[in-house]
Amino acid sequence: MAALVAVGGPRPADAPYSGAERGVGARYAWDGNRKAGRGTMEVTGSAPEEVDVALAFEKPFPSQSRVEFHLTPRDGATEVEWRMLGELTALMRLFSLVRSMDSLVGPDMEKGLVRLRAAAESDAG
Repeated sequence: MAALVAVGGPRPADAPYSGAERGVGARYAWDGNRKAGRGTMEVTGSAPEEVDVALAFEKPFPSQSRVEFHLTPRDGATEVEWRMLGELTALMRLFSLVRSMDSLVGPDMEKGLVRLRAAAESDAG
């Protein structure tokens, strides 16, 4: 998740970030291709064991979700569980009969977790 990784350091002048430099209020916006769509993410809660993010899409369809990152110390490392919670619109319920939400967002979540791990390990090393 680019916004969470990026808010840990200096913000590039041309980056689509606004709000707080880090933590609650840090905001990321994007306007991508058909697959990425357009939307925003904003950190709404930050504690040692959990980070909460408000996720809003404008395109390809309007939706709002809460994203939670649960952080649990395990064997000298940190286990990260990434959850996305939100209501399905009638269109999304219909679409979910053909394709699961996990198949839609799962691959992006996995990529984001790999990037988060790489950023955390490079900061620690």
